[in-house]
Amino acid sequence: MTYRVGPHSSSDDWTKYRTEDEVSNWLKDNNPIYRLADYLVSQGWWSEEQTKELIASTKKEILAAVNNAKRQKRPHLDHLFTDVYDQLPIELQQQQKEFYDHLRLYPSEELYPISQYSPEL
Repeated sequence: MTYRVGPHSSSDDWTKYRTEDEVSNWLKDNNPIYRLADYLVSQGWWSEEQTKELIASTKKEILAAVNNAKRQKRPHLDHLFTDVYDQLPIELQQQQKEFYDHLRLYPSEELYPISQYSPEL
């Protein structure tokens, strides 16, 4: 059994329906990754040293990927609208038009750093 220890979304306050102890228990004692690692170690198929090495090398890989992603342009602004639908509903077409009209009305790079997106408008 697994347990989602984080919020559903950035607007979800999980402290309203979970206690700190409940979440902490799942993070430490019932975490399926830690349970599997403990099992593998108990069977002699894995070691604590291998776990430490795996964590260190994985962190390096993740940081390298994040740093690489930071150097890339962000997806085109159209993806704000086109990432769900094959054909945009009328309501989203209107929102998209209003969005671009707004950007043209307020072209300040300080307000809206659109040069970070690919391709630029």
